[in-house]
Amino acid sequence: MKLKDFLHDKISYIVIYFIFIILTVLMLNAFKVDKSCIIALTGIFSVMYFGCMAAEFIKKKKFYDNMKSVMAELDNKLLIAELVPGCDFTEGRILKELLYETGYCYGNRINELSRSVEDFKEYVEMWIHEVKIPLSSLMLMNYNRNDDVVTRSAGLSELDNYLEQILYYIRADMSDKDYLLKKVSLEEIINQVIVKNKEFLIGRRIKIKKENLEKTVVTDSKWMEFIINQILNNSIKYSKDNPIISFYTMEDDESVILVIEDNGIGIESSDLDRVFDKSFTGINGRMGRKSTGMGLYLCRKLCKKLGHVISVESAVGEYTKVRISFGKNEFYSDVT
Repeated sequence: MKLKDFLHDKISYIVIYFIFIILTVLMLNAFKVDKSCIIALTGIFSVMYFGCMAAEFIKKKKFYDNMKSVMAELDNKLLIAELVPGCDFTEGRILKELLYETGYCYGNRINELSRSVEDFKEYVEMWIHEVKIPLSSLMLMNYNRNDDVVTRSAGLSELDNYLEQILYYIRADMSDKDYLLKKVSLEEIINQVIVKNKEFLIGRRIKIKKENLEKTVVTDSKWMEFIINQILNNSIKYSKDNPIISFYTMEDDESVILVIEDNGIGIESSDLDRVFDKSFTGINGRMGRKSTGMGLYLCRKLCKKLGHVISVESAVGEYTKVRISFGKNEFYSDVT
């Protein structure tokens, strides 16, 4: 801290002080006070005033110079508030508190980003293992010159689904800029998802039922297609004998509810509260049906951004129902 910078900050106080001295001298002269007394008084005032100012300068200079020295030696600048000693003037205390709060907030943010990077690395590792399965199958078919079109198409569709999932995972945090709410046909979206997965459905002889789907809802068709596709893939992955997957809607005064129901292996009651957690695979995912545990996590995250509510109901060995609720309030009614 330089003296000229300190004096520059105090210039208004110095000007006020000299105005005070001038007024004091004029007043004392008006009362015919002896000049020697006037000089003594102004001298005492000046010594006291500039003495206090000098003491303040020394104190602040020591504090700020110490802070600059510590900052220069630190590799992690966020720790500055922890290492700078305390001070006995208000501005220094406020500055230290602000630095501490800033460091704390940025530290938390860095930890969040670090965890996010670690989560992404773990996810990519699981994703690579998942992708290897259909890729190895396709390579083996090619090596054996197997021309089974249905099996080959199913493998390619599975690869496409995995690629789509990692793409949406990366873009999920930026989805505010990537979606557009408008009125769309729920049936059209579901038909597109079914066509996209027709090789899986044919290969596993899964029966599809559709009922009461002639509904118009407000959503983003691209995101909703991805969400329904993830749910359908789960139903296919965890299907059993004589598989049936049903799509139907229910409606009340406040919402249209899409239900996707299957008669697959179901979900353990102990897992139901956690199926939407990141990387959670549950008992089913640990019993030979490998999973990244990201599908339903992304579904809930995107539904929340779109203003929808998603929930799961299941009974082991009987069924699984996934419900997506589309609002019908005034905000949605104004969307074209």
